[in-house]
Amino acid sequence: MLARGINDETILYDVYRYLRYEGTKTQLRIHRPEDDNFSATFEIPQTRELEFIFPESKRIFVDDIRVCGVGAKRTRWSDSDRLHGELEETSFVSMEARTAHKIIFQPS
Repeated sequence: MLARGINDETILYDVYRYLRYEGTKTQLRIHRPEDDNFSATFEIPQTRELEFIFPESKRIFVDDIRVCGVGAKRTRWSDSDRLHGELEETSFVSMEARTAHKIIFQPS
């Protein structure tokens, strides 16, 4: 991203770990929690999706770590002028101003 002109200060990183209990094959993707407690966060979807958790003595394995970076350039892209023009020509209607139309299905 840096080679493409994206400023390091504008890059936001999402970190995911794919975790599973030792001896199991089912791994769950866990987004990095604010408190960095991946183990506690892992138990939430584990309980929801598989309806059980193991005792604390059961180790949790990290199968994979993925990092996704998203950044913004300070320069405009080549098609931004065209998009800007299209938006200026487009008329918008607020949701409150729209009237609902009731459609009645009449079987033949």
